[in-house]
Amino acid sequence: MAESKFFIFPDGDGKRAPARHEFVALLLAFSQQDFAARDRLFAEIDFLKTAQSGETLLMVAAELSERACVEEILPFFDATARDGKGCTPLIRAVKGQRLDTAKALLERSNASEQDLDGWNALMHAIAASDREFGLDCVRLLLPQTDLAAIAEGGDNAFLLAARIGTRDILDALLPHFDARERRHASDDNLTPLMIAAAEGNAWGVEALLPLSDPNAQDFDGWNALMFSLGDTPEEFECGRMLIPVTDLSARTLRGKDIFDLGKEGDLEQVVGRLVAEREQMELKVAASAASLADDAAPRAAKRAATRL
Repeated sequence: MAESKFFIFPDGDGKRAPARHEFVALLLAFSQQDFAARDRLFAEIDFLKTAQSGETLLMVAAELSERACVEEILPFFDATARDGKGCTPLIRAVKGQRLDTAKALLERSNASEQDLDGWNALMHAIAASDREFGLDCVRLLLPQTDLAAIAEGGDNAFLLAARIGTRDILDALLPHFDARERRHASDDNLTPLMIAAAEGNAWGVEALLPLSDPNAQDFDGWNALMFSLGDTPEEFECGRMLIPVTDLSARTLRGKDIFDLGKEGDLEQVVGRLVAEREQMELKVAASAASLADDAAPRAAKRAATRL
């Protein structure tokens, strides 16, 4: 007989495997320290067995219970086992948004393991609805995760962060980002900068632009500025940051430049405003350069006179 503080797993000979709701009932008994309820469940069910769904008690506890519960049962289960969706207990903990539980499981897990959709625990952390949890979990998992991992559909951690993350999450990832590496782009050669622009995530464009090539094109010939075209303030802000550093003569595989795309999408006014912004910036730069030159001329003359 294996023994722990609450979980005493008796001989399972002749006992059936549990169903999910029975896992939940046992975990509830633990949270309430209800030994009578535990004994009633143990009388008929072998909780060391795997459920028909492919779940183990550890998997369900990882998603639903606190760290103390998981630590009690962890010695009795394989922390690398997978459920029917390919999720490990660590992934289940992240999906359940249980940071302390994830910390306990990380010691016995491979953070780079992926589920059947190709998502690892870090990717699930990026997608977490609780943004504070997501950031804390990203910081926890980042040092132990293979950032080259590709999910179904071609997503990776950087692309996900640009699409559905937050500025804080993206900032946590950026020290590991190198725009020259092909692995940071999607199967269609979409870069994180393009994704941020397409989603109207101005914070993403602002963060990624200094580290990215704004003139990079996907396999259809689209660059980030082209993806930013839209009628929302957020999309315009993305375009405003991109247009000063983008080659306006770039064309898609269909031979369309930014002006053609504006006409096609009934966004000519948007393109016109963006071009006007660029022209204004260029005028300001020219005026500033001229002012500096004017200021420098008297100083140069004075130095020359001094030498005489």
